[in-house]
Amino acid sequence: MYFQTFHFIIKEDTIPYRTNRNFKDRMFQFLFSEKDAAWELFCALEGDEFMEKGDAGRLEIVTLRDAVGNKKLNDLAYQYDLLLLSIVEHQSTWSENMPLRELAYLGRTYEKILDNRRVYERRLYRIPSPHFYVLYNGDEDRPLEVIQRLSDAYLLPEHTPWADLMVKVININYQKQHPILSRSKTLREYALFVDTVRQNRKQYGMNRDEAIQNAVHSCVERGILKNFLETHGSEVENMFTLGISEEEFFQIRLKEYGEELAEELAEEKAKVLAEEKARVLAEEKAKVLAEKKAKAMTDEKLKQIVSRMAADGFPPAQIAKLTELPQATVAAYIK
Repeated sequence: MYFQTFHFIIKEDTIPYRTNRNFKDRMFQFLFSEKDAAWELFCALEGDEFMEKGDAGRLEIVTLRDAVGNKKLNDLAYQYDLLLLSIVEHQSTWSENMPLRELAYLGRTYEKILDNRRVYERRLYRIPSPHFYVLYNGDEDRPLEVIQRLSDAYLLPEHTPWADLMVKVININYQKQHPILSRSKTLREYALFVDTVRQNRKQYGMNRDEAIQNAVHSCVERGILKNFLETHGSEVENMFTLGISEEEFFQIRLKEYGEELAEELAEEKAKVLAEEKARVLAEEKAKVLAEKKAKAMTDEKLKQIVSRMAADGFPPAQIAKLTELPQATVAAYIK
């Protein structure tokens, strides 16, 4: 549900375009921050057993954001309960340095989702296992899938590195047909959308603006990302064609988030009030029970005193006077 800053006006070969050169990265982040698409992508990456369990409610989007500028610092991060943390980057440019970047993301993500105070406990603090993915969708002809390791960058190679991090780089170009595209319908259609833009430029000579706009309308007609484009069509068009400014775009999204947050806060407030009421009632009940118990103990003690006084020959009237108890009560205790 979080988006990185869009830069709309750029130049390519000295020709001004209204669309973003990195539209693929932006659209990927936008698309897979939607709840259903996020769950689908998570299951495609981590295994169908999650989809079979149907525990989508246990998945939380924990993408990093800048506390000051509210900008997204990485592409996507999903946390599944307390078990698994999936950090996903989308790249249109090939890079051998993704393990180093993912290492920085991991540290900051752990700071965000963990209770840092527990780090100082003596017992072991169980944390989610991190998995790292890069989904590559650039023009370079790259392998279908590779593993990059942080230890590959060490100037001093070690047989058993003291610290290492593994990133799975998956080529999601539609023409490559990586198996993950068959496991995620949304990812497959996203790859097809990007491929449509690319073919519009290569085969039909369209500029980037024309290629993207044509792809949006063409994909809706062909049922590709149809629900997403129909639901967010105006936003997608505006992202690509400067129908609104960057600030206005984020104001729209911020308003939606504010409405969602207000609903959540209202529910949370009701929950807190109910819990507070339950706590007060529990305290009142405990107080009443304590008073009853104290009274019962007091009555039992007085009964024992009255019984001993009667056994010692004190008449009931005198016992009542000495204990300040009603004579009827004294009589009942003596019986």
